[in-house]
Amino acid sequence: MNADVIKDFLISLGFQVDESGAKKFDATIANTSLQAVKLGVAVEAAALSVVAFTAKIASGLDNLYWMSQRTGATVAGIQQIGYAVSQLGGTVDGARSSLEGLAQFVRNNPGAEGFLNRLGVQTRDAKGNMRDMVSVFTSVGQRLSQMPYYRANQYAQMLGIDENTLMAMRRGVGQFSAQYTQMAKAIGYNADVAAVSSNRFMTSLRDFGQMAGMARDKIGSDLAGGLAGSIDTLRRQSIDNFPKIENALTGGIKLILWLADTIGTVVFRLIEAAGDIHDWWGSLDKDTRGLIEIFGGLMIAWQLLNSAFLTSPIGIISTLGLAIIALYDDYKTWKEGGKSLIDWKKWQPDIDSALKAIQDLRSSVKDAGAQLAHLLNINLSNWTLKGDIASITKQFGELGKMMSTVGDLLSAINEGRWRDAASLGKSLLQQGKENKDALPAVSSSADSTADSLREKTGFDPRVVGRTIRGWLGLSPAAEPAGKVNSQLEELNKTQSGASHDAAKGREEDKAVQNRSVTLLQAIAEALAPPARANEVSPSVPGISAGAAAPHPQATKEGAALLGWMQPAFQKLEQLYRLPEGLLRSVAITESAGNPNAISGAGAQGLFQIMPRTGRDLGLRGDDAFDPMKAAGAAAKYLSQLLKANDGDLTKALASYNWGLGNVRKYGMGLMPQETRNYVPRVMSNMPASSASLHQETNIHIHGVTDPREAGNVVADKQNQVSARATQQLLRGNS
Repeated sequence: MNADVIKDFLISLGFQVDESGAKKFDATIANTSLQAVKLGVAVEAAALSVVAFTAKIASGLDNLYWMSQRTGATVAGIQQIGYAVSQLGGTVDGARSSLEGLAQFVRNNPGAEGFLNRLGVQTRDAKGNMRDMVSVFTSVGQRLSQMPYYRANQYAQMLGIDENTLMAMRRGVGQFSAQYTQMAKAIGYNADVAAVSSNRFMTSLRDFGQMAGMARDKIGSDLAGGLAGSIDTLRRQSIDNFPKIENALTGGIKLILWLADTIGTVVFRLIEAAGDIHDWWGSLDKDTRGLIEIFGGLMIAWQLLNSAFLTSPIGIISTLGLAIIALYDDYKTWKEGGKSLIDWKKWQPDIDSALKAIQDLRSSVKDAGAQLAHLLNINLSNWTLKGDIASITKQFGELGKMMSTVGDLLSAINEGRWRDAASLGKSLLQQGKENKDALPAVSSSADSTADSLREKTGFDPRVVGRTIRGWLGLSPAAEPAGKVNSQLEELNKTQSGASHDAAKGREEDKAVQNRSVTLLQAIAEALAPPARANEVSPSVPGISAGAAAPHPQATKEGAALLGWMQPAFQKLEQLYRLPEGLLRSVAITESAGNPNAISGAGAQGLFQIMPRTGRDLGLRGDDAFDPMKAAGAAAKYLSQLLKANDGDLTKALASYNWGLGNVRKYGMGLMPQETRNYVPRVMSNMPASSASLHQETNIHIHGVTDPREAGNVVADKQNQVSARATQQLLRGNS
């Protein structure tokens, strides 16, 4: 019903409608119709959403329906076991896949029921009927949870149960299975009835889809038959008018080829010009490039800000530049033998002369710059402003160092320490000796002046400096430094009166110096021999050097378990940056590879972790008897002990056996005999490369005259070097 029909109906009832009212009426009807259309679209979209949602839910339940048919389990049982496993660290898909695997094992193996019965799982009820597969699956999980993990995993692989589902089943699924049943009962949800209804819905939906596909194929085939005649007509017309079509296509192709040739020529010229500009740009120095970049930036900014750009000076220059580029292109065309707009032959001599003049000017400027650089001792190949600033900074640093040395020299003279004063004076005169001249040209000029003065007067002013330096033992011709020192010692004795206290002080200084030398020798001897895995470093108190450590062995079952766990050990050692082979060696030493071992002190599992320590490391319940979880906790604990002992593997192992608190309180020298034996036993099973360290340490000390201070500085630096070497050793093994 349209607006005119409604209008006629209202007039027939006696309503008077003028032109203005008619327009309002038509607009109202149109708006109402639009809203009705929008409402219909919204209802249609909602209906489609409902259908899509229903289809999605029904599809999932339909899959569960057919899974129940294959496995012999109820839909409710399948959802129940999936929910329980997902709450215990597994996944719903993993639980369903494991259930399918168990059902396939029972279905395809004649002796499957006997195997499960021997395992302790009942497959049939009292009447001889096959039990629900979910019940069988739950019973299998209960039996596997009572076995050692590695054996349970082997059975699980045979039965088609994945590892994550196995670990969830070992934690016990009964609590969450009951929880699922209570929720379904409270809601009133019957999964089996829902699955049957969804199967009927999906069957009907697939039937409808098949019918729609058949209708689509029918309509398409009818259209194909009708279009066949039209295609034949088009083919005949194409054959009859082929000369005209050929001419049109040929003309179009020729036009495209002409455009391609024209554009290609332009592009080639632009690329060639860009190459020449690039070469020219590379020949410029840094300052010239910077000036051109600034000019270009100003030109772009002027163009963006000024609408009358072409009338501005920069606009005129830009236009001139474009004109020069056009002339350049025409010149290159003439050089290549092409047809140019200008006869460049008569201009060739002038162009060559201009280019030669430019090259001469460039050479002159370059030679002048080279002479200036030679005067200032600047190497243009690697000169930078940053280098000059760094040189100035270094000179100021030398000046500060010199002023500090002068202050120390005055203090030594004031206090009568003539030996220290002589040493400081000598270092002051030698300061800066290794630095090159700042201006070698100036130094050369000064030497020339001195030579001229010597020729005219016979006196060389440089002799004064050489003589003074010779007195102090600073030149090849100088007297031995020992003679100068002996003279200064004599002066020191005269000044102090050779008192008993001064002699005693010198003896103490000498004793301190001797002790410092002894300390340095001890440090060098301690670092010289490389530590090996089957030997303990002599620097560790309580353990003799080079003693052959007992070699513990794993039991046959333990060796099999440790071999199976070796990839996991390697990943944990890489994760926690532990030395290679440490976890396996600790496991052999602690339990001989027995995951169920319990010591008299209460230590548990493969790594003999105490219950309190295990709780701190995240172990709960019987997790210490789970080899994988125990390995993760042991790796974390060993990493903590290494960090607490500054990377010292020997102290870390002693802390693992004796306790970190005892090692810190009593030190390695008071370890009990058990710990003294434990450390080499662990290290004896580690690869030889895991504890090797070859190191050469050179320590340089500047500005220190007190032997006590020198010894402290050497000890501090050596501790830092040793700590870094240990960390590098551990990183290299990880």
